[in-house]
Amino acid sequence: MRQAGGRGGRVTMKARSARSGGQDHRLERKGWIGAKWEPAGKDLKREFKYYRLTAAGRKHLVAEESKWRKLSGAVARIMWPAEES
Repeated sequence: MRQAGGRGGRVTMKARSARSGGQDHRLERKGWIGAKWEPAGKDLKREFKYYRLTAAGRKHLVAEESKWRKLSGAVARIMWPAEES
């Protein structure tokens, strides 16, 4: 999956389903992403599937990012403890 572009705070991703290992379907079922198929430019025989993050997906992302920051902060404090003076 790679970032194709973004407008107004939205990020659009495009990928081939075979490469994403089914994760796109799982995220769609959970309502975290929306998807649509569009022709691949001049080659109208091929299509790309474009993904967008939904409001529910953005909310989940914020929650997961908060968990990650807490975890990575805890690991950093263990790996590099502050020196006592």
